[in-house]
Amino acid sequence: MSAAEQRSDGPLASHPLCAGCSPAAGAPDTVYTVSGPASVRGRVRLHDRHQGWARIAHGGVVALTLDEAVGTLLTSMGLRAVTAQLDVSYLSPCPVGMWLDVEARVLEHEGRRREIEVVLRRHDAERPIATARATALEVADDHPAFTVPAG
Repeated sequence: MSAAEQRSDGPLASHPLCAGCSPAAGAPDTVYTVSGPASVRGRVRLHDRHQGWARIAHGGVVALTLDEAVGTLLTSMGLRAVTAQLDVSYLSPCPVGMWLDVEARVLEHEGRRREIEVVLRRHDAERPIATARATALEVADDHPAFTVPAG
C-alpha cells in the first residue's frame, strides 16, 4: 500500500491534503502496522521531490516523517492527540528513493501527555538516520485539528 497508513483493522483516515500521508499532497510513501499496544512499525520511502542536497532528504521532510509516525501511533491507539513538541536528532544522511524502517513507541504516559520515541533507519543498518522524542497531548473532540474541513 502506498502513501497510506495501515493498521490491523484497515487504513487510518487522513484528509486529502495532509503533507505527511496524502499522495495528492506529495507525501512520502508509507505503510504502517501496529506492533504492540503502544507501538507501530512502518516503512517509508522519500522521493526526489523531498531532497535538500542531491539524493539526500531535506531535514524538514525527515522531521515530517518522524512526526507522521507519532500521529500514526496515536491514531492507532484510538486517541485524538496532537504533537506539542518534537525534538529531532539527525545522525546520518537520509537517502531518497529507498524504503526505510520507522518505529514509534510510547515511553511514558501521564494524564493527557504521552512521551514518544521514534527511530528512522535503513533496513540494512544498525545506526539510525534520525531519532525523535515527541510530547503529544490528547485534545477534546472539538479541537481544530479534528474539526476544520480540509481545503
